Amino acid sequence: MRVPESDSETVDNRRIEAFGRRVRELREQRGLSQEQLAEDSGLHRAVIGFIERAEREPGLTNCWRIADGLGITISELLEGVDRRRRSGPPRPRGR
Repeated sequence: MRVPESDSETVDNRRIEAFGRRVRELREQRGLSQEQLAEDSGLHRAVIGFIERAEREPGLTNCWRIADGLGITISELLEGVDRRRRSGPPRPRGR
């Protein structure tokens, strides 16, 4: 029996999927194969595939590497990935 995901897991999964779509979109815009992007990023081709298919969380270091491989900033790489709108003031974070 499958255990239902929490709301935060669902949001995280959507973000990971959106990030993978963003990587693929930018890679294809530049006419790069997964193998070319992997080489330019210093990653294995399989890692690029896992990220694009949302089968693996990329980690911050890999995000920087992918951005470098695409010739963009990490901010540009993440642009549009998290389009959630917040209602009300930001929630306080724990210490």
